[in-house]
Amino acid sequence: MKIRVATTEGYDWLLGMQQKVVWYPWVLNRVIYPKHRIIVWLIAQNRLLTQERLMKFGIIAHNQCYMCAQAEETLSHLFFECSFSKQCKRMVED
Repeated sequence: MKIRVATTEGYDWLLGMQQKVVWYPWVLNRVIYPKHRIIVWLIAQNRLLTQERLMKFGIIAHNQCYMCAQAEETLSHLFFECSFSKQCKRMVED
């Protein structure tokens, strides 16, 4: 038992002070499918390839949301502001 405690303390010492992230339980649990884990991780890291990011890299010429065609497709628009995603959320909640 003492060896395990010493190993844990040594590992913590090597890592130093780490910031706790709030999205950790959502990504690393046994319930979520692996492909969904990757998507959630990309969202948490702000790395999901939205139209906004693709336009920034020069891959596309416009960044209008394909689902609602009312605004630019950003991460926050796609998941929280888009009328289509709001409608999907309501359907799932009912």
